[in-house]
Amino acid sequence: MEAADGLELWMQRALDLARRGTGNVSPNPKVGAVIVHRNRILGEGYHSQFGGPHAEVHAIQKVADKNLLKQSSLFVNLEPCSHHGKTPPCADLIIEMGIPEVFIAMEDPNPLVAGSGIDRMKKAGIRVHVGMLNEEARALNRVFCTNILHRRPHYLAKWAVTADGFMGRAIDDEGPKQISGSLSSLWVHRLRSEVDAILIGAGTALADDPMLTNRKWPGKSPKRIILDSDNLCPSEIRMFNDKVPMILFRTEPDPDFPDHVEQIILRRSEDYYEQIDQHLLKRDIAFVLVEGGRLTLQKLQECGRMDEAWVLRNPNLFWERGIEAPYPINLHKDFFQLGNDHLKYFEKPVFAE
Repeated sequence: MEAADGLELWMQRALDLARRGTGNVSPNPKVGAVIVHRNRILGEGYHSQFGGPHAEVHAIQKVADKNLLKQSSLFVNLEPCSHHGKTPPCADLIIEMGIPEVFIAMEDPNPLVAGSGIDRMKKAGIRVHVGMLNEEARALNRVFCTNILHRRPHYLAKWAVTADGFMGRAIDDEGPKQISGSLSSLWVHRLRSEVDAILIGAGTALADDPMLTNRKWPGKSPKRIILDSDNLCPSEIRMFNDKVPMILFRTEPDPDFPDHVEQIILRRSEDYYEQIDQHLLKRDIAFVLVEGGRLTLQKLQECGRMDEAWVLRNPNLFWERGIEAPYPINLHKDFFQLGNDHLKYFEKPVFAE
């Protein structure tokens, strides 16, 4: 057998392939698979579309000589499924094709799988190794893990802040509101292409009248969500007059909104975010980008749903004429520079108690 470092190269390849499904497979996890025979890749693939064939299926299909599968190893970043969903169980296919050895980065947290795929392959005589590049695999599928373990969408917050700590101009100030630069704007549109939906509060909708579409990066525009628990948003807002799907959370219905605006009525007697979570999951909205104002961000943090945050810090100053920005409670993990903007990343561990 090759040294562990050499084997990790194949698992890293599986992770790299899995990332190609970003923005297209939600609410499914991102999965890549690599089949190796005598230090050479015979076939590889990734889950590319929700409801489509899984990574293992694509990889096996790419192998020209199926007889070589009986002498090969399979590397996959997530445990092969063992249940019938939109596709047949991948564990059964691996057994059927006679693959003798499987390396898995992480066990599937989904109770429908949760080790049963591993057990099934072991009982069939397959040598199964679990845990290679486990931390990287968990990070890649942090959204899926949040969905399964916490039974709610994964929330990524994003906001820009000036060097003196403000995220917007004072209400009576007519100066420019834009804080971050053009490169950061492009980067934000890339984020939009990767999520299922964008959420803002009524205050941001009224103050900025944003479009919240992806106009600067290849890919789809996500659904738009407005949390309007006080029923403040009029039907004249720009978002209500295009055709990109959107969801409006209110506490009272309004017949004036167009058909592409789905109104969901919240019960005042229950926690709003718990209701929002369940409505979004039922609509396969697993990953939400929050671009709201201070109140929306504070509430997200207070109720423990700020799973990740990107803070775009710009050297501009508002000289005490602004809205103070929040600061993530979670530990700072990473940063990089985009033009004049310094981007800081914060993350709450998905597997924390």
